Amino acid sequence: MITSLNINQKICDDTIKFINEYLHGEDDIVFLHEVTNAGIEELKNKKLTCLAPYYPDTARFKTIAIVKNEKNIENIELQPFILSQKNRTVFLLQSRTKKNEIVTDLIIGIHAPIGNKACEDSSVIPFWESLIDVINNIVSYKCLNFYGINKKIQDIVIVGDLNVYVPGTEKKRLFNRLLSVGMVDLWIENNKLNNHYTYKKGEEGSRIDYALISDDSWDSYNIRIVDDTRGKDGFTDHSAIIINRK
Repeated sequence: MITSLNINQKICDDTIKFINEYLHGEDDIVFLHEVTNAGIEELKNKKLTCLAPYYPDTARFKTIAIVKNEKNIENIELQPFILSQKNRTVFLLQSRTKKNEIVTDLIIGIHAPIGNKACEDSSVIPFWESLIDVINNIVSYKCLNFYGINKKIQDIVIVGDLNVYVPGTEKKRLFNRLLSVGMVDLWIENNKLNNHYTYKKGEEGSRIDYALISDDSWDSYNIRIVDDTRGKDGFTDHSAIIINRK
């Protein structure tokens, strides 16, 4: 099971309860977004195994992965190839058995920058364009040799807060370019509604949290959205994304 949730920079009892609920299997991964350095230390004090981006340590918050078992997971350094907001990405290799053969999946946790009119060109566009280049290279060759890592890749999974929803925007065009290099929006491909919001501010909602799967393996996964993490009785302002291999 792979879980993704933006915790809005807050660690509380409900956060820990949520992590423990979705981190019970040996192969489970929970990605958390907007985790401060103090938050990471708090999670470590709870005896949770945290995998963070390699840099920069000066970032106000990061995306991290929490895992149950490190034996079949490797935290790899592809951040140098992402041109902005490197601290918002975690790249994991996870080994599993498929038809008596050991295969490796690339599982990526991402919190895309939201940007604004003043900084979109300097932050958002470089982030997306470099991410698209990385994914295109990996999808095309099904390996990481291009990045100096001798490893074949089976499935590519991207989960996270992508901060993209509104059609006609530059971010939406970049998102569609990412899909065009060989990724699938798992929620839509499972005949779900695009207006199932994962984030709501006031009366306006948007689906900005996603699970994307390489297009030759998307039908091997199920997806659901857990809404009770947000709202009146929630502990953050985002829904959680949960995916499982069938």
